[in-house]
Amino acid sequence: MKCLELWAVGPELALGLMCLLLVPLAGFVRGTCRSLPSIVARFGLTAALILTARMLPWPGQEVFCGTYAVDGFGTVFKLLIIGSALLALLPVAAYFRGRDAEPHAPVALTFATLDRLHAVQSMSEKGECWDNAVQESFFATLKTELELGKAQWGRAQTRTEVFEWIEVFYNRQRRHSALGYRSPAAFEEQATIPN
Repeated sequence: MKCLELWAVGPELALGLMCLLLVPLAGFVRGTCRSLPSIVARFGLTAALILTARMLPWPGQEVFCGTYAVDGFGTVFKLLIIGSALLALLPVAAYFRGRDAEPHAPVALTFATLDRLHAVQSMSEKGECWDNAVQESFFATLKTELELGKAQWGRAQTRTEVFEWIEVFYNRQRRHSALGYRSPAAFEEQATIPN
């Protein structure tokens, strides 16, 4: 009995080869060749789509010694996933066409999506380490003081504990060095509001 039936995983092999090519390409191409990763990705996804579509009329069968099944439902599902990936790649390629910036996945999809929504991403300049320092400090303090790493409460109780910690302790009692060792509530009461 033959167990190595690679024809059954042709689409997956095409996608795997594409990923192996994309990793070095995305990291090292510059200048006029910078659209090469996008071209390779489109080619790989199209090849996987064609290989998968060819499997649609095949009858359901077991391959790899009964450990993998080729059937119509699975093939349609694969077509949907690969087609969606190909459609998601199009706005990324369109976003970076004619721009000096080079696409680095997965950030590329984020930029393309934000651009389509006319939204501004909250990112600092290169080398600026303070961009999310306030949020990072807050969540580190929250996790440490409430010991959230331990599974001690259910979801509802955790939500209640976090709410009480923020509203009762953090905002009203805990002193913050950045606010002159006052609580945020006390600092707001003493702050002058410009007219």
